[in-house]
Amino acid sequence: MPRETRARVRQRVVEAAAEVFAEKGIAAARVEDVAAAAGFTRGAVYSNFAGKPDLVAAVVADAAARLAVSGAAVFDPAHPPGAVRAALTALVVDRVEHHTRDSRLALELLAHATRDERLRAGVLEPRRRSRGAIAEALTRYCAARGLDLPLPADVVATTLVAVVDSYATERLVDPAGTDPDTLRRALDALLPG
Repeated sequence: MPRETRARVRQRVVEAAAEVFAEKGIAAARVEDVAAAAGFTRGAVYSNFAGKPDLVAAVVADAAARLAVSGAAVFDPAHPPGAVRAALTALVVDRVEHHTRDSRLALELLAHATRDERLRAGVLEPRRRSRGAIAEALTRYCAARGLDLPLPADVVATTLVAVVDSYATERLVDPAGTDPDTLRRALDALLPG
């Protein structure tokens, strides 16, 4: 059987770390736990990452990149008028309902970043890039459709991320007390067309 490429090993370690961090929390997670979840030795983890802080930064970057891609795709100018809110609502509901690990991971990363200055620095830049990508996609969409935003695109993008983060948190804590219609109404207020 051929050996996995270094890039593939690294990606498997990042994916395993996301699982372990979401399940145990960053503080309780050990490099050994991540290695076992990835099916590798500690050495494989340390040959790709300097330590747990470096691994956490890679998990943050991976999650932010996925958010930017999926969020920007929603604002494709090819979508018919009115479809953006429905597509964004469907994307968020799917992520929250069927990918609870991602919601737990996001909450864990943000909570940990409030207590760890180095992690905070590592979280800020990828989140800013994600918001920037969403703002750019939203601007292109509105320009192509001749729509006006109620606020500047960067403010709308930041607010969208905040609404989605809050909705995901509420669904994790109180699934019976929130429903997709709550999210849809919030998005209706933020997005034109």
